[in-house]
Amino acid sequence: DPSEFLISRATSIPDGIVAAGGSRYEAEQVALYEFKTGQGSTAYDTSGAGAALDLSLEGGTIAWEGGWGISINGAGDIARSSATNTKIYDMIQTTGEYSIEAWVAPNNVTQEEARIVNYSGGGGNKNFALSQTLYDYDSQVRNSLTGLDGEAAVSTQMDLEILQATLQHVVATYDSTGRKIYVNGNLIPLQTADGAAGGSINNWNNGYSLVLGDELGAANDNNLWKGVIKMVSIHNRALTSDQVLQNFTAGVGEKFFLLFDISHIAGVPTQSYIVFTVSQSDNHSYLFTDPKYVSLDSNIANVNIPIRGMRIGLNSNPVAAGQAYVNIGTTITTNGQSLSDIGTTVQLAGGPYNDEFYLILEALGTESRTYATPTYAGRTPVDLPAASQIGLKTFDQINATFAAMTGVSTQATYDPAGTENDYDVPAIYELVKQQLPSSPDINTFVTAHNIGVTQLAMEYCQALVTREAIQGLSTILDAVDFGQVATVAATNSSTFINPLLAAMNGAGMEYQMDDGSFAAGGATFDPIDPATTPDTHTAKSELDHLISNLNQCIGSTCSDDTTQTRALVKSVCTATLANANTIIQ
Repeated sequence: DPSEFLISRATSIPDGIVAAGGSRYEAEQVALYEFKTGQGSTAYDTSGAGAALDLSLEGGTIAWEGGWGISINGAGDIARSSATNTKIYDMIQTTGEYSIEAWVAPNNVTQEEARIVNYSGGGGNKNFALSQTLYDYDSQVRNSLTGLDGEAAVSTQMDLEILQATLQHVVATYDSTGRKIYVNGNLIPLQTADGAAGGSINNWNNGYSLVLGDELGAANDNNLWKGVIKMVSIHNRALTSDQVLQNFTAGVGEKFFLLFDISHIAGVPTQSYIVFTVSQSDNHSYLFTDPKYVSLDSNIANVNIPIRGMRIGLNSNPVAAGQAYVNIGTTITTNGQSLSDIGTTVQLAGGPYNDEFYLILEALGTESRTYATPTYAGRTPVDLPAASQIGLKTFDQINATFAAMTGVSTQATYDPAGTENDYDVPAIYELVKQQLPSSPDINTFVTAHNIGVTQLAMEYCQALVTREAIQGLSTILDAVDFGQVATVAATNSSTFINPLLAAMNGAGMEYQMDDGSFAAGGATFDPIDPATTPDTHTAKSELDHLISNLNQCIGSTCSDDTTQTRALVKSVCTATLANANTIIQ
């Protein structure tokens, strides 16, 4: 109703003008995958360089993504080339350098050593790889200074948390000076120095396949990456920072200029439009960006058009979410004037060939309407299952718990010159903090959390043992004779197992702890059915077994000495400290 709403003419994606976008730098491009097909089982190499290196889409859940892309969702999902096409090997060997460029949207930030782009031979052998580990991008390259798997990798600086579960442009380059990683046009500092700098790639294998989403032949999909890939390009030169920025600015995917006609509104010149750049972001939404005023009248010079309160309409209703332009309040004075520098997403309803869009305005030209926020029928609340009473300690709680259990301060450091007895608790905490649980929700627990907890526990136990054995400070291990050799310490293991269990597990854990003799490991009865046969595999017996296993190195890779004794105590401490009793609350 024009008396109630001030609206533009409607338009749709098919009515739009294809946006050419910015110009990409592609002078040394040797393979390009834009995933335009949208169907079938082949992703075509459209670089035009050499013999096309097309990718076969394999796996039960790999799927085409709207707006050009593929989504990798589960075990067995990969896109891989034939190993018989050697053009990437041939073209990169002529220059000795390369760039891996990709637009990716990771599903999450909990994936580890997950291969996004991998030039792989299987079994851990590769020429290069771009991977994800938690919040970091990793770059591996095989050369004369690294291993056959491209290790050691370099990674983006951990504390920057540069990798996020959103669409990002990432470029990993390699040349004689080493590796660099760019994200969204910016050069990102690396976590460690690059050990590949100055090496040669003449040890590459020309029989490997280009693989997206996993390590070729990886057992149990340990290297599976989950997410959306919008574009992949391989260059046989290390792109410069200007070239990387140019390609980031050019963007990715299919884009359209949608022209919303506003000429029929009083006070607005003829042939006037508000233009948006619109793309299909994924299978569920559109991305609207860069709204501006455009007049197609070549004679127009100066304009004076007030505009206020712009909303996007989809089909027959204003969109329920994503109204990012309601606060616009300005006067249009020039042709081509930008109205906002932010973007917004709008839900996909009938699909890009059926959805129709229009703009709703509170004021434009000499007209205005009072916009009444629509009301929607309320939903009947649904009672969800009760939240679990079992949760996870978060990163700061775990750190404080370790300090309380061991008596070692969260700020404890010790760095004697020329010894291996140093410790730096705050440094290790900062290193693993992002790997520790950030939510108390038990359903968010992943293996990476346990690895981080163990690393932190090792440092606290290093400090605990060093403070008693080296520094002579009183600790919970006062009864331990650190001057005895390991085989003797093993026979006296109760002197450190008992106080560690007492300090780190506390009371009330009798069904896990020891109720009987130490030699038998203690008898633990089923609390539900006490009449059942006792299980003697308690914490004590498991720790005693650990000591026996560790001492098997004596005579081969370790000595029966006091150093091994300290190692036994540290191991028992770590196993006791980094267990479920500590993590769960």
